[in-house]
Amino acid sequence: MAAIGAQGCDGAWVGCRERAALRRSFHLGAVRSALNAARSSPRSQILHQRKGMAMPKIRTRRAVAKRIKITASGRVKRMKQFSGCHHIREKKSPKRTRGFRKTVLASPGDERNLKRLAPYAN
Repeated sequence: MAAIGAQGCDGAWVGCRERAALRRSFHLGAVRSALNAARSSPRSQILHQRKGMAMPKIRTRRAVAKRIKITASGRVKRMKQFSGCHHIREKKSPKRTRGFRKTVLASPGDERNLKRLAPYAN
């Protein structure tokens, strides 16, 4: 019956468990070296804090940023409901369609969520 195993680096025969351990150690070494290379890059050095960890970046939701403006006092200004109402306008009165053009301040409850979705909106 043939032996189950493979030859290790030094030529000795190793079993399944030893082979798995060798594979893990090689993989971990590659991962560690990749992490060390990433940490030593100039861009990551700028992003690292004192503890050596990068601060997470806050992504802006572009769809929200296009729809809101922040006022000088910090309130959130948004378009009124149905503001892009260009569909089936025959039945809508001119007064009603003019009202769609207006902007209003967001409610305080929505304001907090909108600022979280678009932290750098202007």
